[in-house]
Amino acid sequence: MSSSAITPALPLLPVSPLDGESDYLRWKESVLLRLHTLGLAHVLSEEEPERPAGEMQRARDDALCRGHILATLSDRLLPVYAHHATASAFWQAVGLTYGVDTEMVVSSAKASALRYDEGKPLLEQLALLEALATVGKHLGCMDLYIDETRGFPSELVRKVRKRGPNLRMDEIWKIARKLVEGDRSIEIDDDSPPLKRGRWHGE
Repeated sequence: MSSSAITPALPLLPVSPLDGESDYLRWKESVLLRLHTLGLAHVLSEEEPERPAGEMQRARDDALCRGHILATLSDRLLPVYAHHATASAFWQAVGLTYGVDTEMVVSSAKASALRYDEGKPLLEQLALLEALATVGKHLGCMDLYIDETRGFPSELVRKVRKRGPNLRMDEIWKIARKLVEGDRSIEIDDDSPPLKRGRWHGE
């Protein structure tokens, strides 16, 4: 059980009102940041206190937490969720509507559809693919996504495959960063062929 809610030393960052599925992830992370800053996030997961002495503080924190969440909903969504009496019930109800299951399906589909773009930096595209695969619960299949049929550079594909199936993401990052760092060293050499310069940087 955490201590009583505290007043933050710094102003709270603004939270854009939640008004639908497309806003959910940013809204969720922003609200959690605010609740942690205020010392109220514990009521979203902790069980009710067994000792009577903690019940009043818990009730106070719960009411404050619920109020902060409620204040970050759009006018359209406010009446849909305002009937939930506790912060935990409120939070779970919003999550059931816009949460992980929807994100997982969408992200999995986007990861499968992603194609490498030679006009964009390699590492940025790898970070995007990792994010989509993580939410889509396919992070263990990253070596399958990095394939020449998806447009990824043959040198990257070859090095990833050489390390074997089910390669960990941190190993894939090491391979990609070495390729980028090697390319940057080529850029310093004025005698290098122009076509080789910037091939991993979207140039």
